[in-house]
Amino acid sequence: MTKDVEQKDGSLEPTSATGKMISLDCKFKRFFNQELLGMAIMRQDMTWCEANDKFCAILGYGFDELKVKSWLDLTHPDDIEREKKMYERLLAGDIDKY
Repeated sequence: MTKDVEQKDGSLEPTSATGKMISLDCKFKRFFNQELLGMAIMRQDMTWCEANDKFCAILGYGFDELKVKSWLDLTHPDDIEREKKMYERLLAGDIDKY
């Protein structure tokens, strides 16, 4: 059984590590699904795991269409080589983000 601690604002915060992870996961999912901005999660093979409706609308694809494409399929041809190099650097650990 996990114990929660009541915060000043009346919300409950879990005290266990598992409870905190579940809480963070719930917060992320709630933010992801609010569709304030387009968000997606991709795999290392450049295919999509998840995408919210806003992301799909921005690109003009339903998720079923999107999940069979890599992000390189959606990249302008002039940018593909640069994007591939940056992605390889990210995977190699040379950079943290791009």
